[in-house]
Amino acid sequence: MKVVNFIVSCWYHRLHAGGIFPGLEFKVAMEESSRVGATCVYIDQDHNVTHQQLSKVSSYGLLWKAYTRLRDEVKKSRQMIDFINGDYTRSNVQEIVSILKIICPKITEVMIENRDKFMFTNLRSFQGKIVAVVGMAHMDGIELLWKLAEEDDSNQRPLDLRVSHGHSE
Repeated sequence: MKVVNFIVSCWYHRLHAGGIFPGLEFKVAMEESSRVGATCVYIDQDHNVTHQQLSKVSSYGLLWKAYTRLRDEVKKSRQMIDFINGDYTRSNVQEIVSILKIICPKITEVMIENRDKFMFTNLRSFQGKIVAVVGMAHMDGIELLWKLAEEDDSNQRPLDLRVSHGHSE
């Protein structure tokens, strides 16, 4: 677990050095909800749970392999170079996530896909209008889950709630 925490910490320090601040969306959500008088609700999985899951699927060797392969991919990918140079766009994040899925699918499942499902489930539990602020790496997954749920909802036949009186009407 300590190795996982160390690797994650190094990853975040490297991103910060490049001007990228994962988790900044939490700060933005709190500030904006306060500004408009809305309630801010944390919908992501507890980070301790994520780290625990990550420690079960990773080892130092796997993390090092993923890190070095990602470093090599950075050298090849124009979008990765743009991302590192501060062009933090949705398409660049999509490219990084697709590379991560190839390089380290189990880690990507824990860090992105499982959390997408967790956040989606929380979002679907709210009533009324909501505004969700999530990291860019989670947008596609949550949107896909939402679309699939909407399609599933529309394919459900409406329930016939008429009361039967024992004879045809």
